[in-house]
Amino acid sequence: MRKFYLSTFILFVFCALTVNAQMLKSTSVAQRSVAGPNKAHIDPEQGQAWWGYYVDDGYTGNFGTEGLSTYNCAIYIPGDHDVAKDAKIYAERLWFARKSHIADLKIWLSTTLPATAEEADICCDNVEFTKGGIVDFGFAEPHAIPSSGVYVGYSFTITSVTDEDDMYPVQTSYGLDMIENAMFVSWDGSKWWSNYDLTAAMGGNWGNLAMQVLVGDNFPLNGASIKSVGSGVVAIGKTVDIPVTIQNLGGNQIYEFSYTVTNNGTESEPIYYDASEQMINDLYGTRTYNIPVSGGNTAEEGKATIKIVSVNGEENEVADGREQAVADVLTVLKASNRKTVMENFINAGDDGFSVLSHVANNRLGHDWHDEFESLIECGGNHDNYIGIMIHDRDAWATDMYINTLLELDEIQQRTQGPFIYTDIDREDRVYNYFGSQYKDEYTRRTKFGIEDDFGVSQKKTVEAEVHISTSWVDSEQSAIRSVVTTTFQYNTDDAHYALAFALTEDGKEGQINNGTLPQLKAAGIFDWDPDITNFVYGDNVVDVVFDDVLVGVDEIYNGISGSIQAPIVAGEEQYYLHKWDLSNNSFINNKEFLKVIVMLIDTRTGRIVNANRVHVGEDSEEMGIENVIPATAKGNGMKYDLMGRRVNDNYKGIVIKDGKKYLNK
Repeated sequence: MRKFYLSTFILFVFCALTVNAQMLKSTSVAQRSVAGPNKAHIDPEQGQAWWGYYVDDGYTGNFGTEGLSTYNCAIYIPGDHDVAKDAKIYAERLWFARKSHIADLKIWLSTTLPATAEEADICCDNVEFTKGGIVDFGFAEPHAIPSSGVYVGYSFTITSVTDEDDMYPVQTSYGLDMIENAMFVSWDGSKWWSNYDLTAAMGGNWGNLAMQVLVGDNFPLNGASIKSVGSGVVAIGKTVDIPVTIQNLGGNQIYEFSYTVTNNGTESEPIYYDASEQMINDLYGTRTYNIPVSGGNTAEEGKATIKIVSVNGEENEVADGREQAVADVLTVLKASNRKTVMENFINAGDDGFSVLSHVANNRLGHDWHDEFESLIECGGNHDNYIGIMIHDRDAWATDMYINTLLELDEIQQRTQGPFIYTDIDREDRVYNYFGSQYKDEYTRRTKFGIEDDFGVSQKKTVEAEVHISTSWVDSEQSAIRSVVTTTFQYNTDDAHYALAFALTEDGKEGQINNGTLPQLKAAGIFDWDPDITNFVYGDNVVDVVFDDVLVGVDEIYNGISGSIQAPIVAGEEQYYLHKWDLSNNSFINNKEFLKVIVMLIDTRTGRIVNANRVHVGEDSEEMGIENVIPATAKGNGMKYDLMGRRVNDNYKGIVIKDGKKYLNK
């Protein structure tokens, strides 16, 4: 049985050695054994840097077979890799939880994955630990990375098993993302597995192998590229923070940089950014910074070019186009009221971790529900928190969230995340409960971090407001009719938006199996959070009540085609009539607790622009379409079809104009 064990392990990164180059030889007949130096720490020289898919950020995972085994572990470096192309490998660095009970450590290089370390193209044996659980091993001669790529690996044997460090000796990173080519592992002559293979076969996030290589000679000292750039919505005369992910392509840490912004046809003077508290330590490492960008002079879509011009006080040595990127900046007349949609996902079998999701959802809902109550008393809007619980089927047939699990064709498979995660407006994916700061030791042990992420989302400017009113179609409550009013704050002829609908029910009774809570208990968060402690010391299966349980969807991901019409005019209202037939819905227990959620989807990106929700109203009479168009719109000269959608003069059929029906031929 293979297991994945979480641990915290804080080490400091140090660096490596140089020698002359020799091309890596590929042969299936003869292997070379090269005796290289072991040093406590190998410091890079000019044009060299430590690089790897693994970043020593202090939070690690461990993999193992639980028994006496011989492991082979490797990463793969493609020949055309952004960082390592045409580079030479000078040394390897390995991390272990500890060095006791580890024997026969070998380091190797090979153009193909070998059955054993001895069968690799280059195998170095008699490798010793240098300090604690770190191995820095410098090759006697550096090896150029061939155009076909190279596997960089190591092998060792566990001689005794006394605790978890022996049971799970292969150290990896642990986080939201697995990187391609970042971990290959075999044991006792078995097949080679990648981290993705392990995930598919055994579930969980198996991380990236704790290994780096010292590479050179072609690296600048102070170089940075822009790996990705976000977008933003901003009101005229205001600024918006654009998330810019910067990648270190130099041998030095990035502790400061300067950038320019070209907006409205004018390039700014260089603007200094102090990154000393958020340094990028590793070659090819990344970090996302918020760069303020001004809006345009008119309410329309625009572009802004962001360029990194200096790194650490020196001119940016990356000047091949990768140092700049273009961000989409949408300027609006004014900021609209903001509603946030948070969708919670839980992997099958992670019942114990569903406790964190449940606690997080209840706490956020309670905090914003309090504000909602006070706003209602003074005639304000709905609360800002909209929760949609998405439930996966549990492979072990235990109850997860609700006894009757909801399965809908329109709920598509999402990329599998580690344990539990939350999508915020389908723009940001974070851990539920801990939020985006999950890797931070302080947050993971002392903080309800997703509250900060929610606060950030509430400060974002959006380009449209959405309002919804509902009523029952008949006294039997067989269907719900909703009128949606959408008001955009900018002008465009491209209606790349659509409305999506969700139906939720509060007060759902269900169960949580907290059998996996010992893992959470080991993380040390129960000493300060009584909401979780109540589950830890309760029965294995806990009866709970869930709100915001999804019981119906209508085009929840892509939106309803034609529900938003072109042209979009700033400040002008659009109307849409939606009907929900409940006659075949077996998921609803109590219609008194139903809520309709409407989401405005940007169909180009999938982003949820804005949303709103309302409890389904009391029984009302059957409404005609002319009665659901608000009175303020009846005299505006606009034309609407019988679904409440605005149409132009080219539309053929029955239309409503100024509250009257007529046939447009």
